[in-house]
Amino acid sequence: MKLIAVSGLKGGVGASTVAANLAGGLHDINKNVAIVDLDLRNFLRVYFSMKMTDGDGWASREYCGEDWALAFHQSPAGVSFLPFGAQAKPVRSGREKTLSKQRKIDYFSEPKSVYRLSNSFFSEMLTTLADQFDYAIIHLPSVSFTSSFMEPLRDLHATIDLHLVVINPDTACYSILDAQGKSVSQLSKIKLLANKFY
Repeated sequence: MKLIAVSGLKGGVGASTVAANLAGGLHDINKNVAIVDLDLRNFLRVYFSMKMTDGDGWASREYCGEDWALAFHQSPAGVSFLPFGAQAKPVRSGREKTLSKQRKIDYFSEPKSVYRLSNSFFSEMLTTLADQFDYAIIHLPSVSFTSSFMEPLRDLHATIDLHLVVINPDTACYSILDAQGKSVSQLSKIKLLANKFY
């Protein structure tokens, strides 16, 4: 299975749109593709006609102790997608139960944690995807090239085939790349994709 990661350099650059269109394009040329939303904002689902009020997703099912794979949906066009799901609320009864659930919330609500695809949970998810699909697109939260983010990025890049980082030709993206851009050259699987280039 080819594994393609898509993330934005910052919010609002159009990474969700790029990821959704990439999955749709691969589906249109008869490739067996799935797209997985690893961004806790849970917005990718709207591109595939899932209602905003529908909170189903892999993270919310995993949080409730259910099988995350049951959260797979299919768009009207036939694209398989796995939404993140609505953020789970902390459990208030029983201190031990609360702490156990809270650890899961911390894990699924920490954007940097989903970059660690070597984690046993994500390894299981990727193995399941590889058994069924030729391509998997993973939509990630915004990327950072700060020193604290480099370890999760290296972890991600040990697993994926390509990492598309969506940027806009604007002052904000230029400033971020100017400050953090040297780290980009250390990661050979990154390709910068300029979106909204008019």
